[in-house]
Amino acid sequence: MDSFRRIARDMRVSKSAMNSAWRRAVAQALEAGVMLEGEQFGMHGLKHRGITDTEGNADDKQQASGHKTRQMVEHYDHSVATVDVAGKRVKNPPK
Repeated sequence: MDSFRRIARDMRVSKSAMNSAWRRAVAQALEAGVMLEGEQFGMHGLKHRGITDTEGNADDKQQASGHKTRQMVEHYDHSVATVDVAGKRVKNPPK
């Protein structure tokens, strides 16, 4: 296990190689029908999507993302607050 960690830590991948791999992955997703034309997003979008989709509160998201500040978590988190529908009675209101 230590040798694996050493290899992973020392491994360097160029920006060009990452961009090429990403373009291939998106092309394959389009070809397989997993992603539709117009739904493509960049690699950086994964960071936004990952933090937004992480369940839990801001502390949970900060821990999962590894950000040092709450401000950065809030920058990447695009969650929409849920509210009760106006005029609709809540069955079990919070105490």
